[in-house]
Amino acid sequence: MRERADKQPPLTVTVRYVAVEGSDGQALQQRQTVALHQTLIWLAAHPTTAPRQPSRAGGH
Repeated sequence: MRERADKQPPLTVTVRYVAVEGSDGQALQQRQTVALHQTLIWLAAHPTTAPRQPSRAGGH
């Protein structure tokens, strides 16, 4: 494993699941749908120009 040049700790991800039902759940789903749609539009308008790194899946 390579040492990070900037000596910063690796990023971590935290996932939380919250179940919301009824009208609050429907409102949250609508907000999330709009946010995802806007994100996809932004990503399509701003494609990356950086070369992609090969996947390191499987620990290779």
